[in-house]
Order: sequence, then C-alpha cells, then structure tokens
Amino acid sequence: MAATSTQLDASCSSSSPYRCTYHAFLSFRGKDTRKGFTDHLYRALELAGIHTFRDDDEIERGANVAAELQRAIQESRVSVIVLSKDYASSRWCLDELAQIMDRRKDDHAHVVMPVFYDVDPSHVRKQTGSFAEAFARHEERFKAEMEKVEQWRRALTDVADLGGMVLGQRYESQFIQDIVEEIRSKLDRKVLSIAPYAIGIDDRVRGINMWLKDGSIDVGVAVIYGMGGIGKTTIAKAAYNLNFHRFQGSSFLADIRETSEQPNGLVRLQRNLISDIQKGRTKKIYNIDEGMRNIKDAVCCKKVLIVLDDVNHSDQYNAIIGMRGWFSPGSKIILTTRYEHLLKAHEVNTMFKVPELDEYESLELFSWHAFGQAHPTEAYTDLTRPVVKHCGGVPLALQVLGSSLSGRSIDIWQSALQKLCEIPDGEIQKILRISFDSLQDDHDKNLFLHIACFFRGKDKDFSITVLDNLNFYTMIGIQNLVDRCLVKINEDNKLTVHHLLRDMARGIIREESPENPGKRSRVWHKDAFNVLRKMTGTETVKGLMLDLSMLMQDESSRTLFSGSNSKRRHVDDYDGNSSGRRRLGLFSWQSFSFSSSNTTPASDEGDLKTVAFKRMHNLEVLLLNNVKFSRGFEDFPKNMIWLSWRGFSLNSIPASLYLRSLVVLDLRNSSLQCVWKGTKFLPSLKILNLSHSHGLTTTPDLSGLPNLERLILKNCRNLVELVHHSNTVGTSQSHTTDVLDCKKLVEVQSLFNIKPLSSADLEMIKDMGLFNIESIESSSSEVEMINYFTNTTKKAPLQVLSECGIFSIFLNGSKIPDWFSYRSMGKSVLSIIVPSHAFLRIRGLNACVVYSRRPGFSSSAKLQNLLKVSNETKGLMWTYSPITIGVPKENEDMLWLSHLRFGEDELGGMDEVRVSVEFGSELGINLNLFTKEFGIQLVYEQENSEGREKHNVIAGDVSVSSSRYQLWTGKYFLCNNLNRAHKTQFRKSQENLSHLDSDGNKSPFPFLFKHDDVSQADPL
Repeated sequence: MAATSTQLDASCSSSSPYRCTYHAFLSFRGKDTRKGFTDHLYRALELAGIHTFRDDDEIERGANVAAELQRAIQESRVSVIVLSKDYASSRWCLDELAQIMDRRKDDHAHVVMPVFYDVDPSHVRKQTGSFAEAFARHEERFKAEMEKVEQWRRALTDVADLGGMVLGQRYESQFIQDIVEEIRSKLDRKVLSIAPYAIGIDDRVRGINMWLKDGSIDVGVAVIYGMGGIGKTTIAKAAYNLNFHRFQGSSFLADIRETSEQPNGLVRLQRNLISDIQKGRTKKIYNIDEGMRNIKDAVCCKKVLIVLDDVNHSDQYNAIIGMRGWFSPGSKIILTTRYEHLLKAHEVNTMFKVPELDEYESLELFSWHAFGQAHPTEAYTDLTRPVVKHCGGVPLALQVLGSSLSGRSIDIWQSALQKLCEIPDGEIQKILRISFDSLQDDHDKNLFLHIACFFRGKDKDFSITVLDNLNFYTMIGIQNLVDRCLVKINEDNKLTVHHLLRDMARGIIREESPENPGKRSRVWHKDAFNVLRKMTGTETVKGLMLDLSMLMQDESSRTLFSGSNSKRRHVDDYDGNSSGRRRLGLFSWQSFSFSSSNTTPASDEGDLKTVAFKRMHNLEVLLLNNVKFSRGFEDFPKNMIWLSWRGFSLNSIPASLYLRSLVVLDLRNSSLQCVWKGTKFLPSLKILNLSHSHGLTTTPDLSGLPNLERLILKNCRNLVELVHHSNTVGTSQSHTTDVLDCKKLVEVQSLFNIKPLSSADLEMIKDMGLFNIESIESSSSEVEMINYFTNTTKKAPLQVLSECGIFSIFLNGSKIPDWFSYRSMGKSVLSIIVPSHAFLRIRGLNACVVYSRRPGFSSSAKLQNLLKVSNETKGLMWTYSPITIGVPKENEDMLWLSHLRFGEDELGGMDEVRVSVEFGSELGINLNLFTKEFGIQLVYEQENSEGREKHNVIAGDVSVSSSRYQLWTGKYFLCNNLNRAHKTQFRKSQENLSHLDSDGNKSPFPFLFKHDDVSQADPL
C-alpha cells in the first residue's frame, strides 16, 4: 500500500475564496463532551492526519477569542458540530453554529457535518426536549435581542436538516471510526487509517515526531523496532500522518516483507514509491536496477518523507532506498522492523524501540474493543484482568481477544480463558511466528525453543554456562534472538521472553507430535506429568520440566494429589518469577516456601517411578519441583547437563543416582543432611546450589569437583562449618561461595573461625591483655554483631574472630586499657618510631579503638571497618578488613580490639610505623560510626640465655597468611569478605588514591562497597 502526501492548502478547493489552515473545525459543548467523546474524536482525527482546530472552553471568552474562532471557522475545510443534550444552553456554541452555517452559505465547498451525540435529531430540528428548555432561558435572558435567538433557531433547524452522523446504539469506538472515515472521504485525502483508540500512541510517537521536526538538513534514517504485534506500524502511520505535509513528497510503503516475497515484488514497491513522490507520474520499470535509477531521479530534488513498513532484510532497504546520498537535504526515512540490527550502525541516525503497553493502557485498549468503553463492565471485571495479563501489553493481542469476546456471555468468557491457557490464539500466533520463521538456521530456532521453555527469567551468564554445554553457540545465538526481539536481556542480566512468544514456542513444540507428548523434544508440567505417569517418554525428549504446583491450575490434575486443601502450596516457578500471591489461568493460591520439612505429599496414585526415564536416553535438562519418585535410580538419565530438583526429599544423594555428566546441580529446598558420602567425582560440575537446605550442618567433600565455579549455600540455617578443600573452594580465581543468611556459620576452614571467648586460645587472650575472662564475660552483655561474610546480624555473647593471623574481639566499653603505650583522642591515626631493645623482639601489636554511632545511624548502610598497619621503613603495608563488626548501642561506646602477629624482620627497632583505623559505609566516610579514642601497644617476645621462648603463641601470623592476600610486593589486603572483588578494587584504589580521611590522608574506602562486583543474586 502507498499513500500520496499533499500540502494542506492544496487539499482546499481551488474555487474556495478562503485560505485553508485546518482540515476541520470542531464545535462542541465542553461541559458535555470535552474530556470524553470529543477528546477521543479529536485524537482520532489528528492521528488520521486530519489537522483539527479545537478551542479551549476553559479560557475566558472575549472579543479576541471570538475573532480567533471566526478565523478558524473561515480557514477550515470541514466543520464538525457535536450536538449534545446541553449544546443549546451555551450562547457561544450557538454563535459558533450560526457562523458555521453562514460560512456554508458563502462557500459551498465548506462541508458541515453534524454529529448527534445522545440526542434525537428531531429535538434539534424542532428545538424540543432539552433544546426547548435551553431556548426558554435564552428568550428570558435576551428579550432585547430576539432576532439573535431566532437566528440560533434557524441554524439548529438547518444543521439538523443536513442529516449527519447519529450515535444511536453503536459503540463510541466504532462511531468515531465512522466519523473519521466520513471526514476523510469528504476531504478526499489519501491519509493512512489508524484505529480510533490508539491507546498510548501519544507517548510512543512523541520521540519520532520530534526527530521529524528537528530541522536538520541531513538525510536522516530512523528504525522503529519491536516484536510482532507491538504497534510498530501504527506508530509509523501516526508519525506519517502528523508530518507528511511538511515535506515536498512522501510515501508510505506497507507490508514490504510480504510484498517482496511475491513475483516482482520489489519492482512493484519501487514503482509505488516513484508514483507517490511524483504524484502519480511514473514510467514502466522492468527490473530492480532500473527502478533504483528512477528512484534516484525522483528523490534528488525534493525533501521527502518515506516510511518502509515491515522490513526484514537489508536487501529490501537497499533496493528501495538505494544510497542515502541520492536524497535531497532534510529528507527523512523511517523503517519498521522486528530486527534490531537490520542496518549497520553507521547507516542509522536513531533507534526507537516500541515498549509494551502498561497495565492501565492495556486494560483501556482491551475494554474499548470488548465493551466499547474505557473500562470493563462490572460483571466482567474479574474475568477481564487475567485476559489482559495474558496479552502482556501487546496491542494486537488485546485487540484480537477483546473483539472476539465482545458481546459474549460470562460462560463463553470462562471457556475461552481456559482454552487460552492450553491453546494460544491462532491469529495472534500467526503474526508472532514470522519472527521465528525468519531465523536463518535450525541452531537459532532450537536455541530459542530451549530458552522459551527452560531459561525464562534465568541469569544470562548462568544460561550461557548450561547452553554451551548443550552444544549451542550461545553468545552469537542469543544476540541473533535479541536482534529479532524474540529474547530480551533485562537490567538484572536475566533472559526474558514475552508470554505470547513463550506460548508460540510451546505451540511449535506441540506440532512435533500433537497426540503423544513423549515424542516431543521438550515437555513441561501437565504433559510432563502424564509422560512420567504413563511411561511414554522416548529418546526424542531432550528437556523435561515438572512443577507440581503449576498443575494446581488444572482441576483435572488436582484429584491425583492428596493435600489439595483450600490453601494451595507453591514455590517459585521455573520462569524465575515469584510474588506474594500468584495467579495462573483462572486459579490462584498463597505463596509457600518449601523447606526440608514442608514438602507436599503425593498420594500413592500420584507417585512417579524412575523407570519412566528408561527410554529417555537423550534427556539433558531435567527440572523438577517438589517431585517424589519411588524405587531406585538405576533408570535415571545418564546424560544430564542440568539437574534442578527443588524439594529433594532424601537425606542424602544415593550412590545409584548418576551425576557424572552434570554441569549444574540445583537441590534447593532439599531435605539433605549429608549431601553425599565420601568423595564424589563430578568432573564437569561448575555450579552446585544447596540453598535453603536447613538440614545441612557442614558442606560435602568437594575434592572430586575440580571445575567447580560456584557453591551456593544461601539460607542454610543450620550450616556451621564450610569445609575448605585446597583444590576447589577459594583457590580458583573464577570460584565464588555464597553463604548469605547462614546465621550459624562460624568456621570456613583455612579462612576464619569464630569462637566464644571462653573457648579461645588462652595465650592469645593474654597477648590481647585480657586476663580475667570470667569477669569480662559476666560484666559484658550480649553484643550485636554484623557478619559481612553471611550478610547476617545477630546478638551473641562475646566471641573471638580468628582470620588472616589476626585475632579480634568486639565488646562494650568506653576506654582504651591503661597498658596501651600509644593513644590518641578523637583521631584515628598514630605514627611511631619502634623502640630498639637488645633482648626483646617484636612479635606483633595490639590495636584498640573506642567508637560510637552517629545520629541517624543505619546498620543497613553496608558498614565496613579497616585497620591499616604500614611499615614505612621496610615498605610493607597490611590493610585488614574483618568479616564482622560490633554495633554499639545508642549513646553508648564499643571497643574493637585486634591482635596482629608478625613474622621475622617485619617489624623491628627504629622502624617508622603508621597505624590507622577507618569506619565507612557505601554512602561515604564516617557517616555512621566515628572514632573517639585510638591506641596501639607493641607485643614483645623475650629472649634468654637458653634461647628464644615464645610467650605469645598464636596460630599463624599475618606473614603466613599474607601470600593469598598479596596485591603486589609488600602490599597486602587481608579480607575474606567478597575477597576477590575487594582485592581488585583495593588494588585500583591504591594505584589511584583520590579520597581523604578525617586527617587529610588518603583513604581506600571508595572501593569497599561495590557489591555488584560479586552478585548476591541467585542465578538459577
């Protein structure tokens, strides 16, 4: 389809004595229709490219306003008079009407179109009903001007005699469409047709409209892209109608993809373009090359607007547009496409991605098509919202489903909704499938089907890990899918697929074997349950997903399960979505978190048998949620890459369950107490997720997992110890361990341990200057501690933290002990020259700080505390960031006491040493905590004639621990909290220090709180 543009003045009759500024003048009673019918009519006219004058009733009427209205009437081709019940009560409306009828007498080309909105034309003609009441008031008010009143009466009679448009029993949406079409036919203008209720179009057109009006002399190219049915063509039509009159020539070429596939399709498109630009004059064109030469001649001397709708290949653009340099300065070219990177970056000036309608826009658009008004009728409100949600903000789906349900009974609605849950609407799917069919090879098609079925809502990096091991070329494949708007990557780096596109993917998979799900490549939920129950699975199945909570939406499935009481249990679905309350299809239930003791029981009839997997030799993805199997695991699939079994009900993984090929093992919400016995060799396993397994107290032997990259233990409430194996956890630069919310975790082997004060090493306690432990414990109440490693806060008795060869304790107190030789009030930095003693060797130092909280303190601000020791003489520096911090009570002080033990020759007599302590948060330095007093004390080891006797026996020292924390020669960052990210950021901060502490010294704090560098989010 092609549309020819004309200038506004040219649309006026050559015989008309008036200048034409507007296509239409809109006369109406603002009190009756301004914010409803007239507003919708005005928007529909403007979107159709019919430039309309609408006066503002809100301003005070006066001589200037009257003159402006008279001018607008004289310079309009059509006058549209909205006659409503209260129209005749306004003298201004009646004056407008009289002027319009006078204009018609003077210029027969002027078109007058009466619109009878909820009024009987006979009441207008005879001035009866509400019109009679209005004129009774006018006759009383204008007794001295009865001639004017009679003029108003004649004008009403004349306009009623013209006939016009009567609302009657029609929906307003259709009525407005009819009015627009009637005006269009009277104007004899070939503008593009747009639906009367293009909800949300204003916001979506605004950007491209501004681009079209930017006044640039360059030849501009814009691309409007988005998924099928999202409204790209409607937006392009609206922008075209609003702007084509600004150009010397214009053309809108629709359905380019479909037309170009027909014989000589591109040649016909070229011919249409030339005809539009040259106002119908064209030559015969026999081939594409000849057409391109003619196009060059047509566009070289005119500023033109060209819209190419539904382009799916750059060859189509090149054949129609040719070279940008052919076009006259200021010309604009718009493409609509489903393919984001259809053109190369240097060929495009701007990109416009079309978003989905929001919840309110969707409801309004659906309501206009289903009910003929902006909101659902009361009886259908509850039925409307699930349909609108199902459409996911896609205008095409809202229009199609709204129209198909219009005027139907509630029973039909309910039946239609149940069908939608199982079988997508064919008309919608036909449009959406075009993008899938345009994929160039089976690789990308299969990748899309896998993502749509199993990876919606999954972290992109996690998905790549799995899909790469399923022999996909994932990175380039995902990019191809994103380019065609089949897949999105959201701000959280998760893969998203629109609900309708997911339904399309499922429909394509159903076509593989319509009657036998066991012969399909992928099966899910209800079909998966039946395949397992009936044991009909075959070697064709590559992926299977079964979430028993999802089956609760199907009444026929509920009878198979016991425990089907009114409170439905639910865990997060495999789409990565969760909320306090979920709605699936027509049914909803309260959210429920499964733990080791709250799995949903299955009846004997509902129990599944592992022998059902016997023929599924090629099953690589198995996703189970709260599923139980009877019998052994000998028949379980042997080639699985990703096994997710939430709510795993056994206390330990049986030896017969073959896991050797796994890359991802996800056993969240399990009943595991011992993951496996002894050592299990899983050479390919990269991700192990045991989160929310409340029966675990220690981690399994991981020495048989040489390629483990991530161990996830979030919210394992009873986990006490994390077994640290030298060949796995903590040594690989690509490995992370997530122990978020493991409140009882007190030891990670070779990293740290936390012990009660009474159980701590006695010699170390003495070195810290703490001699009467019983007295300290009895006089000190529980301390509130924040653990950065587990991201937990709890109150506990006094505890000693041992890590990195450093011992620390936090306790209530407001004074540095008297035996500390060096101290500073209010400052957090001390510099000393170490005394030289002939018979004493320095073994370490104690650091003690008294600190308090500021007003407005918030423990949620991700606090951090640093202790830094710098031997300026030897060029050594240790920066220590403990995994815990004590939180002082309001208006009270707290002591932080740490003991550091040094190796040989790291701290000696006459060395210049600088020690500092800093408190910070993600918001900046010292915003939550501040130092009140700071002190240090040197700890010596005495030598006698019999040799060196170590009075200060400590498990390790900072030199022993420093190798794993070394940044570069002589510089160490002693931190077990998010250590890899902190280490990297600390290195950067030391290379380019730019922040000062309270004493004007360089501060490393800016690096400490970039928590995004090590994601706490669960990617699975």
